[in-house]
Amino acid sequence: MARTLPYISFHGNAAEMLNYYHSVFGGELNVLTYGEQMDNGAEFPFEAPRDAVAHGTLTGMFNLSGGDDLEDSSGSLNRGDLSFVLEVDSPEEGETYIAALAADGGQVTMPFTQAPWGDHYGQVEDKFGMAWHVSTHSEN
Repeated sequence: MARTLPYISFHGNAAEMLNYYHSVFGGELNVLTYGEQMDNGAEFPFEAPRDAVAHGTLTGMFNLSGGDDLEDSSGSLNRGDLSFVLEVDSPEEGETYIAALAADGGQVTMPFTQAPWGDHYGQVEDKFGMAWHVSTHSEN
């Protein structure tokens, strides 16, 4: 069976972002740096910093893969129109994720509350600038 997994080219902070999302969502995190690959005999047709992430995956309730963009180490994510939708089972769970994603420099951009269509909905931008839409069905 095929599956889809988003891939993000991080700008010099792939390890930090993947570890952050792992701390929020749990799951299994695997990170492979260029240095680890070089230590195992890999050669690359380009120069890569040893600590740059060649490939990382987070699997569990939130699935993501990515690595460092070796041409941009600005630390700023150019997400454009990219955002994530997080569907949760209860308003309490939604509040928990909104708080976790807003912590340490993130910002709630739309309070998590009952929306006119009946579901609970809110928006938050995490400390890396990634936009999150948090949604759950109303208990009413």
